[in-house]
Amino acid sequence: MQVETFKDQLYSKLRQKSQPQNDKALILLQSIENNLNLEQRTNPTAYIAQLINLLKSTKEGQDAIILLIYKILPSVPIVVVRKLIPALLEEVSKVQLDNLSLGVFGQILILSAKEDLNSPKMQQLFSLLLQQTISDKKKLRKQAVKTLQTFYQQKALDIQQVPEINEKLRTHLKVNLQENNECAQHSLTLLASLNNLIPYSILVDALYVIIEEIQNMDSKYYPFIFLSLEQVLQQNVGADQAEKLIQQLNLLQPEEVNAQHAYIQCIRQCLLTLSQSSLSLAASYLPSTLSNMAELLLQNNQKLMQHCRLEMMTLIEKIGKSTLSLKQDLAEDIMNLELESAGTLQQKYIATLTYLFSNRFDHANILDVFAKFFATIDDRTFDHCKELVKEFVHNKSRWPHVYFEKTFGQLCNGVSMSLLLSTFPLRTEGINPLDKDFDEKSNCWILYILSKYANPNLEEFLDFLFPLTNLLSLVSNANPSHEQKIIQNILFHVLEIASNSKAKIDAQHHPKLNQFIELTLNYLKKDHVFFEKLLLMIAKLFSQLITFPQLQNYSKQYISTLAKLVEQNNCTHTLNAIKVMSFAAPKQYIQEAFKKNIEKLLSSKDKLDDRALNNMDIVLQVVSAQQMTSDLWDYCINFTKEMINIPIIQKKIYKFLAAIIPKVHHTFLAEAYNLVLEAECESSSRQKRFQVILQLEQFVVSKLENYQTFIQQFLPEMVVAIRDNNIKTRLLAEKLIENIGQRLLGLDLLDQFISMVFAGLAAQSNVMKADAVATISLLVDKFYTNLKTEFIEEMTKLILLLLKEQNNEIFKSIILYVKVLIKHRHILNQYLFSQLLNIDEVSRDKNIIILKRLLMKLSKAYTVTAESLIPQEHIKLFKNAIKIEKQQKKKKNKRDQERELNKQKWQEKKNKKQKDSDFESDEESDEQQDQKQQQGGMETEVEVENNLLLKYDFKKEQFHFEDAIKQKKKVQEKEQQKQSTIQPLVEYKDGKVIVNEQKEVLGQKRRREEVNSDNEEHGQKKITRNDRKTKDVVHIIKESGSTFKSKQKAGGDVTVKGRPEPFAFIQLNPKALNKRFKNQANKAFEEVFQKKSGALKGVKAHK
Repeated sequence: MQVETFKDQLYSKLRQKSQPQNDKALILLQSIENNLNLEQRTNPTAYIAQLINLLKSTKEGQDAIILLIYKILPSVPIVVVRKLIPALLEEVSKVQLDNLSLGVFGQILILSAKEDLNSPKMQQLFSLLLQQTISDKKKLRKQAVKTLQTFYQQKALDIQQVPEINEKLRTHLKVNLQENNECAQHSLTLLASLNNLIPYSILVDALYVIIEEIQNMDSKYYPFIFLSLEQVLQQNVGADQAEKLIQQLNLLQPEEVNAQHAYIQCIRQCLLTLSQSSLSLAASYLPSTLSNMAELLLQNNQKLMQHCRLEMMTLIEKIGKSTLSLKQDLAEDIMNLELESAGTLQQKYIATLTYLFSNRFDHANILDVFAKFFATIDDRTFDHCKELVKEFVHNKSRWPHVYFEKTFGQLCNGVSMSLLLSTFPLRTEGINPLDKDFDEKSNCWILYILSKYANPNLEEFLDFLFPLTNLLSLVSNANPSHEQKIIQNILFHVLEIASNSKAKIDAQHHPKLNQFIELTLNYLKKDHVFFEKLLLMIAKLFSQLITFPQLQNYSKQYISTLAKLVEQNNCTHTLNAIKVMSFAAPKQYIQEAFKKNIEKLLSSKDKLDDRALNNMDIVLQVVSAQQMTSDLWDYCINFTKEMINIPIIQKKIYKFLAAIIPKVHHTFLAEAYNLVLEAECESSSRQKRFQVILQLEQFVVSKLENYQTFIQQFLPEMVVAIRDNNIKTRLLAEKLIENIGQRLLGLDLLDQFISMVFAGLAAQSNVMKADAVATISLLVDKFYTNLKTEFIEEMTKLILLLLKEQNNEIFKSIILYVKVLIKHRHILNQYLFSQLLNIDEVSRDKNIIILKRLLMKLSKAYTVTAESLIPQEHIKLFKNAIKIEKQQKKKKNKRDQERELNKQKWQEKKNKKQKDSDFESDEESDEQQDQKQQQGGMETEVEVENNLLLKYDFKKEQFHFEDAIKQKKKVQEKEQQKQSTIQPLVEYKDGKVIVNEQKEVLGQKRRREEVNSDNEEHGQKKITRNDRKTKDVVHIIKESGSTFKSKQKAGGDVTVKGRPEPFAFIQLNPKALNKRFKNQANKAFEEVFQKKSGALKGVKAHK
């Protein structure tokens, strides 16, 4: 090491922390350095020699001397250190022992030779370090453990040849692990730090001591003990030690929360370690371990419950899955210990999980456990778990419907649909869909979960769900009844399951496959409620069946039926279905249909109607299944020539070209190239045209001459499209220009290509100039690192000259170009921004927002020199832009904080609402249970309520669960609230008419509710404030008398039982005394005294 480097590092280490000890060491180091400079000896060895001499001669400042020795000793050559070891040991041993002297001893031990480790002094030094690991002083303990860890890391090979050192460590751990709890704790710290470094035998002996003494240790040390054991167990210890340890851990019941956290981590690691040696042993202890963890789920500490739940899920995933897969003939394991049979182990494991169904456990704490357990089940192990799954479904009223669906959905991922439907068979016959327990009896709740999570085979669908497809004949579009809605719910999910089914080769021999194909074909009608669903199913499922002979036989019927539907009403799903069927149909039939549709289009090209456009859509779908021969290619090219310049169909013609170009050899593409080059292009079809050009670009890239011609012919069109209104067109143009630039870069022609684009700046149109600048910006952005700085500077000067045009489009493109330069940290000057900002005031004001955004980017990219680039007269604008940026950033941070706060509040409100609803439903269920017990356990039909009912949401098109008790309670509360709020204004009590008026408050304006006779129950109607403003009715009509009006055509009034005799009541308003309302005052009475011309006549009277 060089002297300067050594001294610099030493000074920097001492100056890192401002401490008195470091300050003394700096003064001492400066003094030694001055002396050594006089003697011309400045290497680390000289410093160590001076420090040893000082240590011999003086007793003052020994702490600073030891500190410098500790810092300098690693820089001294090892050969020199080994010579200085005797002197260092002699002098440092005289100093009071602290962490620095202990560190020096550790360095001596590490730097010593292999032969020296056998010396008594080194053995004594090692014993000293071991003794300090259980010292009362924390710093000494920490330094000793750190030193021993470094010693075992660096001297591993040497220690193996010195058995005395490992024996000392073994004895130290055995003795101190049996001492008081503090010594045991410190020894565990040492054991955990040396876990992967010490020999396996020492680790095993230490574990035996821990197993024997763990019951006698103080519980306050449990957290540390368990965490240390977890680290020790991460090394692959033997099954014997892990088994004995887990036996001891199962006997412990820690009460402190921190100890419980560490306990479940330790017991989980212990079981995982045991499973690596003997899976059968781990499986035998899994039930008791899960049972102990389940008891911790009953604690009130939320973090503990969450931690315990996660550890249970880990054990279920790692060991539980293997436990279910154990073979039945398992008798004993590798240690020749008699074990229980695999069936017994599995029964205990399942029984432990079944225990979680008891009311002691909260559903939120156990549903994740069951979800993980269900994820470990497959077809082979489902029989062991069938009863538990049934119990889970039986208790589904306890779980929130969303969590039940997710948990049961994990089972659908591993278990086949056939096993699930055999366990929960669908029953629709003999059950009334209108019954409240229809979902329970029919098991239709499983259909939604299967449609969302299952991946069934086609054979399973045909075996179990195909009979339900016959319900297609019962559904109706026009005002379906409630029963028909339930049938629609079932069919929706049945068809969804069919769409998700996977078809294998064996499915083609299934006897019900032909029936299923015929059924779907019969109901492909536009007016059928499941028409689109059937089309989606055909596109997804039948794409797997294209090689099946059955589908080939029916494909003609499918295509003809779907083609008629397209003529009626064009539909994307219908066209996709035609595309799928075209691959399955006979090639000769498809080719004939293809040519037939093309002939129809050619015959009607002078007058293209909707029907002709629909034929074109069919052609586009069928062309993907064509094998493009030379004859068919000529046929297609002739068709394209005739139709490509017709605006109404041009977009579809380009789409047609894009479909057939990849199907032929590149030698045929010259015709298509010339055709596209000569064709006119509508703005609506530009996107599809660029797709074809992008395909043709791959064709001409092989020859440079053809490629240059291609660029010259299509470059103007690409430049114009770079700022097209359609974003897809812009992206295609950018990709095409980037491809060209990439190919020319390999030929060293990129500068020439940019110069060709640069020629567009001389165009007469300002829009063309703006397009050229935007294209140059794109090329500079993509290939900045490949362009010379001088070339970019020349382009920049010429582009800035366009500012004289005072055109808004050009200005925007120049802004884009400058942004690209800022993005790549180009060297900018003040001339650029003076030209950019010193434009006319009108243009600057019109684009002030764009300019400010540009200045914001400038301030971010050039934090130091940004202000110097702005002209002095525009500094205010620059500072304003920075200010706006800070304000926007501040507002954004504030919005983010408010959004996060609102999210937390919403979550808290949601959790509180969920807890309240759960509490209410629990109270309701308890009340019903008490009532049943009082009635001697007799249950009537009214008392039987389903806690959870599976219903169907037509908007979301999915099933969902509803709490029947809660829904009923809500309806009752609403009715009671409605009845309590309605107080009749006019009542009849004890033969008297009583008018109920609101109490007036002194000092406030009197507010009354005006009523009229339109209410059926009370004959009252509220008159709104707007009605009063119209001044049509001044007085307040409390009862107009229409309540007593005859419902028949007879005139006069009728008496009502329980009501007073017919009357009318008008509350007079003092406002009527005002002259302005004099004319309107009589209108209230006109409603009561409705004048009729002629005499009153009875019902049977004739005119």
